[in-house]
Amino acid sequence: MSITPPIFHSDLVRQHREALIEAKSSEKSNILDFPDRIFPHIRYLSNFQSNRVEISVGHKSDPEASTRIFNLDSIRIACLKGPGIYDTPQPLSHFPNLVTAAKLVINVACERYNDGETSAGISQELRVFQQTCSWMLSRGVYQLQDLTFHDVDTLARDLAERSWRGVLRYNRLFALLIKEVNDKPSIAAHLISSGHSKYPGLSTSTLEHHIGIPLHTTFIPNRLRRVIVKAVGMEFRPASYFQIIPSASELKFTMHALNSVALLPDGMDGFRFLPFPEPHKRRKELLPPEKAKRLAAGKTTFKSRMRAAGQTPNISTADYARAFEIFLKYTIDYGPAVCELMEIAREGVDALSKSGSGKTIRSVYKQVASQSVGLALAGRLPWQVVASGKGQHSLPDLIKMTLSAAGGLIAINHGRRQNEIVGENKPYGLYFGCLEELRSFPPAHQIDVYIEKGIQDFRSFPANSLVRDAVLLLERMYTLMRAKNENIPVYSMPRSLSRHRKLFEFRSFTRGLFREKLDAFDLRPYQTRLLNDAGIDATAWEGQQMPFRRAFATLLIRRYDLPEYPAAQAALGHFNLSTTIPYQSDRVARPHGTSIEELHGREVVASEVALVFEELAICRSEYLKDSVRRLLDGEFIGGKFASLVLSLVKRLSGNADFAQLSLDRKATQIASQLSGRGYAPETMRHNACMAGHARHTRAASNCQLDGKLHKEDATGEKCSGCIHSWTNDNYLKALQDDLALCEAGAGDSEQDARTRAEFLASAATIRKVLESEAELAESNRRKLAVFAESWQKMILRTRGENENL
Repeated sequence: MSITPPIFHSDLVRQHREALIEAKSSEKSNILDFPDRIFPHIRYLSNFQSNRVEISVGHKSDPEASTRIFNLDSIRIACLKGPGIYDTPQPLSHFPNLVTAAKLVINVACERYNDGETSAGISQELRVFQQTCSWMLSRGVYQLQDLTFHDVDTLARDLAERSWRGVLRYNRLFALLIKEVNDKPSIAAHLISSGHSKYPGLSTSTLEHHIGIPLHTTFIPNRLRRVIVKAVGMEFRPASYFQIIPSASELKFTMHALNSVALLPDGMDGFRFLPFPEPHKRRKELLPPEKAKRLAAGKTTFKSRMRAAGQTPNISTADYARAFEIFLKYTIDYGPAVCELMEIAREGVDALSKSGSGKTIRSVYKQVASQSVGLALAGRLPWQVVASGKGQHSLPDLIKMTLSAAGGLIAINHGRRQNEIVGENKPYGLYFGCLEELRSFPPAHQIDVYIEKGIQDFRSFPANSLVRDAVLLLERMYTLMRAKNENIPVYSMPRSLSRHRKLFEFRSFTRGLFREKLDAFDLRPYQTRLLNDAGIDATAWEGQQMPFRRAFATLLIRRYDLPEYPAAQAALGHFNLSTTIPYQSDRVARPHGTSIEELHGREVVASEVALVFEELAICRSEYLKDSVRRLLDGEFIGGKFASLVLSLVKRLSGNADFAQLSLDRKATQIASQLSGRGYAPETMRHNACMAGHARHTRAASNCQLDGKLHKEDATGEKCSGCIHSWTNDNYLKALQDDLALCEAGAGDSEQDARTRAEFLASAATIRKVLESEAELAESNRRKLAVFAESWQKMILRTRGENENL
C-alpha cells in the first residue's frame, strides 16, 4: 500500500474550508439580504426575509449533503393567563421582532453545532427559544430588549429548580386541553395520528401546534392520551411517560439560545447585555454535579437513572469473555465459509441474469442451502441450514450477523464507538482501505478511524491481529457485494478518496443485485441476538450504548496494580485525562452486583488516581526542566515559547547570584517559575504545547477561541508561530519525514494529477514551517549567546571584586 499525505493534508483542507466560508459569507450577506453586521453561516441557505429557513445539516465534511427546513410560520406560542394581554396560543409570525430573533438563534446555532449533530442542536435551541417567548409573553413583555438581567437570571434559577415543564406549567396546559376536548370532542380527531388503527397514537406535531409548546412523546401524560383517544371512540393503551427533571443540558440550550440574541446592532430587538458571559460556570452554580446526581438518583428505574447520568451500564468480565467468544466465532470460524456462500450466490445470480430463463432466485438459494449443509457439519457455519432468501437463518441474515460480529470484535479490541465503526447515515465509519500495514515481520498494522467526539477528525491507531483479521474479512465481504459492472476495489491513495466505500453496508443477493445501491443497516439487533446466543442478558443495554467501549477502558485501567490512565487515554482518543477518569467509576448507584468494583474486583481508590496525576506532574516538570536545560546549552530549539523563556532569563540575568549558577540549577529555577505560572508541556506530533493552564498568554494562543484553548484543532501549521510552541531536533525530524513522504508522493507518476497536487501543496506547507522554525531557533541561539557573554562578564566582575576585598 502506498503512502498517504501526512496530517498537513488536513491543514490544507481546513484552510481551504475557512477561506471558502469567509468568501461565501461575504457573498451571502448581500444575496440573502441579511441585516448589516450580521453574517450568515455557510449552512444558512434561505433569504433572511423568508420564514421558511432552509439549513444544510449534513456532516461538516459534506455539509450540503442534506438539508432541513424550519418553518417559523408554523410555530405557535403558548400564552398563559397572567399580566400579558394574550391568554391563548399566538403565532410566532404575529411578533416580527421575535421572528427575526428566531432566525438569529438558528444562524448562531449553525456555528455552534457545525462540528456535531447540527440538525438536532438547531432544533433544540429553536424549541428552547419558543419556550422563552412563551415565558416572556405570559409576563406581559413583548420585546427582548425590555427584559432585564434580573429577569433572565430569575428564569435560569427557576429552570434549575423546576425545568421548563414547571416554569410554563405544562400540567395546567394539559388540563385546559382536556377540558377543551371534553367540551368539544371533535377536536380530538385532529390530534390523532394516522398510524395504528386499534391503538392510535397522538400526533405530536399537531398537539404542539394546538397548545403552543414543544413536546416529546414521553412528555404527554396518559390522562391526556386517554381523554383524546376515548373522544374518538377508540381503545386506549397506556404509553411510556417520564416526569421531567431539571437538567444541565436544558440549562445549556437555554443559555446558548438567549446569548444568541444579545448585543445586536442598533435597530434590532435583543438583549442590551450578555445574559450568560460564562454559561458553563453559571450552569454549575445553578445545578451543581452533586444536585444533578441526586435528581438522577430519583429516577424510577435503573435504566432511566443511567440515561440521566449519561453512563452505560457495566458488563461483567464473564459476559465480556462470552461476547468476545461469540464475536470471534462468527468472524474467524464462520467468516470464511460465509464468504464462500456469498461467492456461490453471486455466481448464481450472475448466471441467472445472463440466461434469461424462467428460473427464480429460489434456485440460487437452493444451491446455497445445499452447500451450507456440508459447511455446517464441518463446524464452519452455525448449525442452522441456510434455507431461504429472507428472514432468520437466511443468507442475508447470516451475512448481517457476521458483519455485526466483526464490528463487535473491533469494538471489544479497540474501544471504538459504534458510529466510529459503522457510521450509519454518517459520512464516516470504517472503509475499504482503512487498514495499513506498517511492517510484515513482526506484523504491525494501524487503522484509520474517525473520532466522533473531541478530535472530530480521522486519526490512526495501532491495530492488533484480531482487528486486522476482522477488517480483512469485512473488505472481502464488501468486494463480494460489489455491483456487476463495478471493478474489484483497490486501495486508493490518499486514503481520503476511499472513505465513501464504507464496510458496514449491505446489498441483497437478488436479481436486482447489480442495480441496487448499498444500504446501511443497524448492527444493534444483530449484536443483541449474538449476545443472547452467548447466554448474555442484553436487556440492560436497551436504549443505551453497547458496553464494549466502557469495558475495554475499564479492563485496560484495572488490569494492573497501578491504573494505566495514559494508555487508556491514548487508546480512546481523549485529549484530557479528566475525560478518561469516569470510565473507572460509577456516577450513580447501581443495583447490587453491577458496580465496577463488584464486577472487576480491585477498587481503584482516590489515592491511586491522585498518584497517577502526581506522577504525571513530576514527569512534566522534569520534561520542562530538561527542555530549558537544552535551550541554555545552545541546542537547536525552535518555537516562540523559547522566546518567552529567554525573556524570563533576561530578567533573571540582572542578578549576579543567578549568573553564577550552573546550567542545571539555572534550568531548575526557570522551570520552577514557569510551572508556578501554570505552564506545562503536552507532547504532540510536531511540537510540544507548553500552554498548560497558564492565563498570562492564553489569549495569544493560535488555537484560542472564546477564552478557551482548542487543542483538538492543533496541527503542525496551526501551532507554528504560536506563543506556546516548543520544537527541537526530534520534532523537526518528524516534519522532515513528512516532507520526504509528500515530495515522494508529488513525484509518483502512478498517482493522479489531483493527488500529486495535494502532496505538492502539503510539501510547500511543511517546507514553510521548517524554514520558520529554523529562523526561530537561530534567533534563540543569538539571544542566548548574548546572555552567556553577560553571565561570563558578571562572574569575572564578581571574582575581581572578591579579590580586591
